[in-house]
Amino acid sequence: MGLSDWLSIGLSLLAAMFLVELTAWAPRISDRLLTLATRLLPEHHRARTAEEWRRLLEDVPGPLSRIAVAGELLFRAAQHPGSALQVCLVSATDRVNAFCTLIFIAPLILIILILTSLAGARDILVSVETRGRFGKTFDRQYIAIASPDDLRASRGYFWFLCKIGFHELPILSNIVRGEMSILGPLPLDASQKYECSDESIRPGIVSPSDLFGIRSRNPSEQRCHDVAIMKNITLDTYILAMIMIIPAFFTTNRCD
Repeated sequence: MGLSDWLSIGLSLLAAMFLVELTAWAPRISDRLLTLATRLLPEHHRARTAEEWRRLLEDVPGPLSRIAVAGELLFRAAQHPGSALQVCLVSATDRVNAFCTLIFIAPLILIILILTSLAGARDILVSVETRGRFGKTFDRQYIAIASPDDLRASRGYFWFLCKIGFHELPILSNIVRGEMSILGPLPLDASQKYECSDESIRPGIVSPSDLFGIRSRNPSEQRCHDVAIMKNITLDTYILAMIMIIPAFFTTNRCD
């Protein structure tokens, strides 16, 4: 027998031993994969879906087939709207986009700050205490104008600044810190209460309802639409939103 024959026999023995070990460990592996898949799902889907998937796995014949099915369920869970992985990917992309935008427009922000100072603004940067995720508060900053109710927003340079939304540019730093997102329900002041079980949703600069054309006269109803969209966000939807968001940001009247 030549060397190649001995190698072939050795590899066959190793493959057989590996198959035996894999078969022995198959129940534990499939169980771990199923547990991981369940954890990736949105919290309100976990209990019911976990029970359905466990019954499905029990009906699969053969331990190795169960591993394959459990792997498929893990892949499906990762792609599920609002899954932990999708939320993580959207959050990471959000921060990267905001950071790159801040770096790119830093000279523009500096020019706006100088012009705002020359225009006679008493406070160049204005902070507003904001209610964030899970009741935590943080300060979001604006350039000179924090509210359309500010009388300066109705005239001259300050009206133009508010009209094109440039007074909101410092909020990008809140996105980089993970306190806000580019897309999300509009922020609440610290004195306002949550609506529509939105404690886990980061406030955003642009409302999904405005972006996707879901109109409502009731602010509470519109906020519920925003929360529902963000709870089921996927990376694909987020990328589509980023393509639409620039014209929406500049065409939305922020001074009314």
